[in-house]
Amino acid sequence: MRRFLAFLLLSVLPSVGLSAAGGTAPLVKMEVERLPDLNIPRSAHVMALGPGGEPVVFGGHTTGFVPTQTAEYFADGAWHVLDMLYPHDWGFILQLRSGGIALGGGAGEAFGVGRSWGVECYDPVSRTFSSLPILDCRRSKASAVELEDGSIVVSGNWYADDAIGICPPGGTFEPAGEVSVGREVPYILPTGPLDAMIFGSLGNREEETSLTVDRLRGGPLEVPLLAEWRPVPMAESQFDVSSCAIGDAAAGDYSYLLLGRREDGRFALILMRGEAFSLLPLAADIPTEGPEAPLIYYGPVMVDRASRQAWVTGCEEPPTGRVFLLRIGYGEALDGGEAPVTLFCSDPLREKYVSASWALLPDGTLLATGGMPRDNYNPFSSVYRFLPEGGEPWQPARKSRQWLLGLLCGMLTAGLAVFAGYRLRRRRSFAHAQDDTLRHSDADPIVILSEAKNLPGEPPALMSRITAMMEERQLFLQPGLSLHDVAQALGTNVRYISDCINSSTGASFSDYVNGYRVRHAQALMKDRPGMPLSVVATESGFSSESTFFRNFKALTGKTPLQWLSEFSRPV
Repeated sequence: MRRFLAFLLLSVLPSVGLSAAGGTAPLVKMEVERLPDLNIPRSAHVMALGPGGEPVVFGGHTTGFVPTQTAEYFADGAWHVLDMLYPHDWGFILQLRSGGIALGGGAGEAFGVGRSWGVECYDPVSRTFSSLPILDCRRSKASAVELEDGSIVVSGNWYADDAIGICPPGGTFEPAGEVSVGREVPYILPTGPLDAMIFGSLGNREEETSLTVDRLRGGPLEVPLLAEWRPVPMAESQFDVSSCAIGDAAAGDYSYLLLGRREDGRFALILMRGEAFSLLPLAADIPTEGPEAPLIYYGPVMVDRASRQAWVTGCEEPPTGRVFLLRIGYGEALDGGEAPVTLFCSDPLREKYVSASWALLPDGTLLATGGMPRDNYNPFSSVYRFLPEGGEPWQPARKSRQWLLGLLCGMLTAGLAVFAGYRLRRRRSFAHAQDDTLRHSDADPIVILSEAKNLPGEPPALMSRITAMMEERQLFLQPGLSLHDVAQALGTNVRYISDCINSSTGASFSDYVNGYRVRHAQALMKDRPGMPLSVVATESGFSSESTFFRNFKALTGKTPLQWLSEFSRPV
């Protein structure tokens, strides 16, 4: 109901953006330009800009979850393939002061398995690769930074021990110290000419970890602010972490912006100056809801130092194909004011990104290359350029019609109250029946929904087609399945599908689909009790293991392990 209200308000009340306690963050539609596709579909790759803003993508894995030892640069309206020395699937990228681009580590085999030693440098002028000293240990999902003396510091690893490594100019990578906790794709941010801080939210086995901050030179620190606002992890496609720098290191200003997330789901921008952390004053709260689903954002922040603006990429969860770009004018906050916040939104794209590789172009637009859905086996080759300033606010309000706006608000509120009461009665009835049955091992949410759809006065024909598609084609197994997908498959529109499911079952589209997914998961756990729950989640169409656990417990009243234990208990 909350998402329906948000969507309706966006459609009817033009001047109302996504609500924020500190003000209203405008939601602005942005234009999208489709560019020529990459020659090789890829994900977990990295991207940098060469001379004149020439985009270059490196490595990653391609179709079949197989590493690709290639790069591509964009020139003369097309992408051109280059051979690399190593594949760097989930490897790090680092823009060097020399103008070269360092690339290192990554998965050692197909399917993201293992780690690798190799490091190489790309010369964007000659478009050639040369080898650099190998890492201090095999690494995947690591980060790196260059200090002012030319030393390269590296840390982070995936499903393996982590430590700090350093390569001085002309030397080789050597161990430089232990870390207080192993991390995946940590932030490594210089705090002085020869010092840096290392921290992150994800451990090297993808678990939430301690926010202890390690220092290259000095003992670890505890930062109370980071305990409350955890830095948002980077996306599957890694970035040069220095992209979040807002200060001039040459002038001794080591300042950065990080996206933080609190336990209650709110987001904020963390300002890091040397070893001091604070929150950047914002003129509006960062939106947490999109038109169809909650918003998730990916780190790190991409900074445009010339315009003093910061950008964060995001999408709806589950992905709907819409791309969101959050713009924060941090310069105004540094000058003593509050940073304006604007959220830009695209129309739904064909690709439902979990991640793409992003770059901020010199003209202020943003480029997304490749990326993947949920499964890692079918990455995209698509390339999009997003033009935030080319869009117009959705349905701008006119001052001369404020009386009409007030009337519409009153009518809308009254109508929604009636609708909400009807929905609540239907939902309680549906939920009661579902709770009574799904709590038992033989409960079938599909049967429940099939019986519910035949209520008097409902459109049985369309509901029958939706049910048939779910049962016969098992469309619910498609990760990120959206209303748009179902509407397109049935040759109708999103509103008809949504209204039909709502009125026929009393459930939202998401609850309806997740009912099928939970039943499928129950069948898998019965037939293959040894299957890891992460695999059960993926095989049942859930976008993540946490989403699987949340929906399973909501529909059955038990965690998957509790349910399986009761099912397996001797009678």
